[in-house]
Amino acid sequence: MAPMKMSKGAVKAVKKFAENVIDEERLKHVTCPIGYDLFKDPVFCCGDGITYEREHIERWFETHDTSPLTGAKLASLDLAPNFAMRAQADAMRKRSDDQPGERSNEVIKSSTDPIIFRLQEKIRELDARLDTKVIFSKHAVNK
Repeated sequence: MAPMKMSKGAVKAVKKFAENVIDEERLKHVTCPIGYDLFKDPVFCCGDGITYEREHIERWFETHDTSPLTGAKLASLDLAPNFAMRAQADAMRKRSDDQPGERSNEVIKSSTDPIIFRLQEKIRELDARLDTKVIFSKHAVNK
């Protein structure tokens, strides 16, 4: 069977779609898993090996000694600047600024509102519980 011919417009649309998918993956990589905003001051958490926005993880550590993503108790609350991640986020921000109207610099605006912060915590807890249930149900099926 011969390959299907695509019009120039279709090829352009497929390329644009692929670029957007790649950009979405890159954007996920340079956003804080707590505040969902593009990193400005990313720090590496020595306790869980995850990079967070400094403001968000410091606020989290005011009332927790656990990982905000896994819920596991952390042996260390030490934070180290993640300069490589900052450079990636800055490059993504510049690219976005160079393409006005293409996408926002932030996935979701972060909020300093404590109610929003608590809701985000609860969503993460429920996600973790759901992941655990899925793992256990898969394990039970495999027996």
